[in-house]
Parts: sequence; structure tokens; C-alpha cells
Amino acid sequence: MIQPLTYIIIILVFALYIININELISLTTQDSRLNLSSYILLVPYFIAVYLNYVVDWPYVPGICLTGAIYIMPVVIIALSNKNIISRVIYISFLYLFIDSLMSEFGIILSFFTTISFNEQFIVKTSSLIFGIISWHIIKHMRKTRTEEIRMCISFITKKIYVFLFAAVFSIGELGALIALRARPNDKINLFIDFLFVFSSIMELIIMVGLLFNCISKFQYKNSAKLMENQLNTQLEYYKKMEAVHKSIYVFQHDYKNHMICLNSLLDQNYIDEAIKYINDITDHTIITLKLYTTGNYIADSILDDKNELARKYNCHITFRGVISPDIQPIHMCTILSNALDNAIEACMDNDTNDDQEISVYASLNNGFQMLKITNPSYNHKAKKSNLKQSVLIHGIGLNNVRNTVNWLDGNMEISDSNSSFTLDILFRASSGPQI
Repeated sequence: MIQPLTYIIIILVFALYIININELISLTTQDSRLNLSSYILLVPYFIAVYLNYVVDWPYVPGICLTGAIYIMPVVIIALSNKNIISRVIYISFLYLFIDSLMSEFGIILSFFTTISFNEQFIVKTSSLIFGIISWHIIKHMRKTRTEEIRMCISFITKKIYVFLFAAVFSIGELGALIALRARPNDKINLFIDFLFVFSSIMELIIMVGLLFNCISKFQYKNSAKLMENQLNTQLEYYKKMEAVHKSIYVFQHDYKNHMICLNSLLDQNYIDEAIKYINDITDHTIITLKLYTTGNYIADSILDDKNELARKYNCHITFRGVISPDIQPIHMCTILSNALDNAIEACMDNDTNDDQEISVYASLNNGFQMLKITNPSYNHKAKKSNLKQSVLIHGIGLNNVRNTVNWLDGNMEISDSNSSFTLDILFRASSGPQI
């Protein structure tokens, strides 16, 4: 018969399973709160936990019930996060495997003591300690590093997810085998088993730390590249401004002389010569400073710069709406530059000489910025293939736009037809005019 203290510990452990997995979802993916269906399922869940440890079940029903009480936390949390069920399943089983490894570590540690403990008590006490420590760590990280962690996770590829899961599963299974073969009286082998399990835990911690360190380095290099692109854009903007001022100064300087010459030609009734002279003057194009006025000077210069590039491929950019001036320059540069680069790249596939349009529409409402970028589509299959490429391979592109938008609590949707490609972006911005 199970002791009352052990039963209390068991209830706390299984409650912490749900709490910690739910907190991990909130830390890594999106804010997660249990809905009514999940709360209703908590009742049969804790009843199943009680029956599993109070009733002496036959082997097969006992195994089935034990499996059910470990799967039910996944179901309970998945009901509140139906849009990320695969992520919920992955995080849940990863947490349970690590919890299992900590329990095995607790069993081996108990063999070094002279006090005799019930194995169930040791396993669940180890899980409880791990759960409490995990809860404190996750809560602290949610307060201080949520955005950084979500950004790092957005760079992890499916292969790395599979590798990490396989590594945790393998280490957990090895730990279970060692805990089964450990003997309290064989101190030498027991110490070796302890070192192995301890080393496995440290190896797991170091592996995860190295993974996040590599991702952080890539992220910082990527950010530095974006900052460099932003500075180059601003530099080109100021160079253009200088050229405009010089062009206007030259025109103003020669304006009076041009008027004198035209007046002389017209006085002598040299109409054809006057018309030719006017045509010669207008052939000297005055450089325009700004084609676009969005409300955000970074967006203005990006649109000016990308429009010049687009014209090389028989394409031009049109803009309607307003962009918040409070969007951070690095975010504005990442989102708009990469989105327009993708649109211009599509125009390169245009085999005709027809002028094509890249349309940019922007609106700002309730602190959220909306951007809709539409461009002609000439190579449907190639574009879908390009979209699926990893950000680790291509660096800056649509994946980078998605990562930045997710970081800003936004959403990005893609509509790709045989004739057009549309990028709908919505992300958090600060104050600004509302359209």
C-alpha cells in the first residue's frame, strides 16, 4: 500500500508535469493558457493517477493505465494549443525523458545512503525536485529571455530537432539500464554508474548550451549584416540627397541664363530654335529626392533604393498607406528589404519587355502594422522551392522575415498563384497614425 506522503508527492509531480510543459510552451512558442476542455480533463487525469498507485492492477491493465497518465498531460495541453500540436508533443516527451533520467540519477544516489527508502518514493521525490527546479528556471527565463529564446528556436531546423530528441531518448534509456543493473553493495561499480549518469546529464546540458550558443552567434552575425545593409541604405540615401541639392543648385544657377537665351530666340521669332533649346534643357533630368512618403524614413529610403533596382528588370514599386515611424530600423530593414528583394527576384523571371508592378500597401491600426506586398509570379514551382529552403543555408530571405515577424508577436501569410505572389504581414508596432 502506498504511503500518504508518497501519494502527495506523486500528485505534486504529475501536477508539475502539466504546469512545466505548459510553461515551456509559453516560453518557446506562444503564451499558453488551459481552456475549459483542458480543465475538465484534469479531473479524470488525477483520478487515473490515484487509481494507478492505489489499486494493485494486473500487468496489462497496469501498463495501459501508466501509459495513459503520461500521455494525458500532452492531450490536456494540446487541447489549448491546437495550432501547435506537434510542438506540444515534442516538448512534452522531451521533458518526460529528461525527468526520467533525473529519477534514475536519484535511484543511484540513494544506493550510497544507509537509509532504506521505497523505490517509488525515491523516483517521485527525484521527479518532484527536478520539477520544482525546472519551474523556477522556466519562470525566470520567461521574465528575462523569452524573445531571445523564441528567436533562437526559430532558427533550429527539423534535423536538429530530430537529433536532439534522439540524443535525449538514448541517454534516458542508457540511464534506465544502468539504474536497473545497479547494486547497492557493489560500491565500485555503483560509483562508475553514478559517474556515467552524471556525465550523461552534463553532456545533455552542454549539448543544449552549445546549440543555443551556435544559434546566438549566427543570429548576431545575421543582425550585424542587417545593420550593415541598413547603414548602406542610409548612406545611399544621403548621397542621393547631396546629388539632388547639387542638381537643384546648378539648375537655379543657370535658370536666368536659360531665360535670357529663350527670350532672345523668341524676340527674333526663331520658334523652332526655341523649342529645340527647351528640349535640350529638359533632357537634363533633375534627380528626385523622394518618390515615397511612408511616414518612416527608413522605409522611404528602402523603397527608393529597391525601386531603382526594380527598374533594371522592367518593374516599378507603388506604395499606398502609412508605416509607423516607431518601428525599430533593424526590424524595418529586415522585413521590407527582404520582402522587396523576393518580389524583385520574381520580376527577373519576366521574359517580356512589359513593365510590371510591385504593389506595397501598408496600414497601422491598434498598434499593429500591416504590410501587403504583391508581385507578378512567373515561376511558381521555383518560388515554392525557394520558400522551403532553410534560413541556415540562405541567410537572409523570407524565413528571416518570418522570424522577425514572429519575434514581434506577428504573423506572416503567403498566397501564391500562377499569376501573382502576395505576402501579408502583421506585426506589433508602437504608436503612430492609424488608417
